[in-house]
Amino acid sequence: MGMFSWKTSDTKESIANIHSSRTVRPVFLLQPGGLPSIRETAYQGYGKFGGIDAYAWLAEQNFGDASLIAAAINADCGHYHEDDKAIYLCNMHISAVEFIKVVPGVSKPVVMFENYRSVLSDGTTPTSNIEKGLWTKKQLTLPYPLKFSFNSNARYEDLPPAESCEFQGYFYPDGDDA
Repeated sequence: MGMFSWKTSDTKESIANIHSSRTVRPVFLLQPGGLPSIRETAYQGYGKFGGIDAYAWLAEQNFGDASLIAAAINADCGHYHEDDKAIYLCNMHISAVEFIKVVPGVSKPVVMFENYRSVLSDGTTPTSNIEKGLWTKKQLTLPYPLKFSFNSNARYEDLPPAESCEFQGYFYPDGDDA
């Protein structure tokens, strides 16, 4: 996996990695319930903060098991589609088992499909249903999403989830990271 990063939850600033020519600042992975923030002084660009894998932290907080990293990544990045009859999941994004952990209390059938060109049992494809507006896209949300701040006093409960950094903490368009 290549480099990746997030934006801080409070200021929406990119968390630059040490390979970038941008100034690297101490950043904090915030924790809920008054737990101390995890400090990282030299972000490497691969998701570790203070020696803690951010996605393992996400899995532990949300599923009670740090080994469920794949489920945490899929839930953090994934989405699903829905209509009045069912919930539709592309198994490239998340498995049905992971989905049920993230969205408990599902009362509709869950229909899995291989890719967006797959032919469903009714003869349609996911792509055609999306283009025709027959399905509504829904973003998966976690009870305890990742939250970061450059402010050591920031509180987890006061901030929104962190957004992924489109520049990966390195590939900035202003040319100062060639």
